[in-house]
Amino acid sequence: MSFLDRFFAPSYGKILKSLDPVIKSVNLLEEKYALYSDAEIISAVAELRKQVSKGTSVDTVLPSMFALTREVAKRTLSLRHYDVQIMGGILLHQGKITEMRTGEGKTLVGTLPCALNALTGEGVHVVTVNDYLARRDVVWMGQIYAGLGLSLGVINHDTSYIYDASHNENDAERDSEGSYKVFYEFLRPCSRKEAYACDITYGTNSEFGFDYLRDNIEFDASRIRQRKHVFAVIDEIAGTGRRCRGHAVREALVIDVRHDDLQLSVDLPGARRERLQLRCGAHDVVEQAATADRALL
Repeated sequence: MSFLDRFFAPSYGKILKSLDPVIKSVNLLEEKYALYSDAEIISAVAELRKQVSKGTSVDTVLPSMFALTREVAKRTLSLRHYDVQIMGGILLHQGKITEMRTGEGKTLVGTLPCALNALTGEGVHVVTVNDYLARRDVVWMGQIYAGLGLSLGVINHDTSYIYDASHNENDAERDSEGSYKVFYEFLRPCSRKEAYACDITYGTNSEFGFDYLRDNIEFDASRIRQRKHVFAVIDEIAGTGRRCRGHAVREALVIDVRHDDLQLSVDLPGARRERLQLRCGAHDVVEQAATADRALL
């Protein structure tokens, strides 16, 4: 606490206090959803998705979706989102930066805003530091998303996968070792387009970035891999454990990685060779890509 904080409450104190009513709303629903069967939970999520598709704000259904996600986590992973983790999930959804230390459940917290924003049907991206962590988190947290009736994909450098929840015989071992071991039985190979079509897609910043570039040089619209860029969580990148919505604001990503531009060269008619660049983490990512796209037309 700084010297001034002794006389003036830190600004974040008011923000955290404003979340208390939302957390209470989530907690009030816990007993209700504990009585639901697995099928009823999936039906409840489908109903929330229908409400959002008709114009209801995701903020309105946040307490219900967070409570349902917490209930499924309890059933599948024997992990319950604590109130402080619910708070972290709300802040991530609001686009604020959150900082959590190792062991405080960052990966579990991330399931809350991801599941909530998946209700829009426009796709959610979870950006992590390497292919291994992308696969690990899909297999580990996939139990929660599958229990909510949400589809899950993962983009790796050499292949892509869709989460397959049908391998129940390996479930007990996965629960005990899933925090560090990838169980490939739960990963079904698929095309990149299929992985991006899932409600939630895990991958690295470079894979997401290069696929964005590739989409901008496609002449056939049917070959475009990605959908809209609506909501993203930056996760598990070496640094302080911060996440943000929309832009890559994690220190390691915007300070270290953003200087390493992603470059893609293509052959164009007339023997000309063009190079596209994507500046990772910069606010003008979309504009640069759009300018490069117009130059190719």
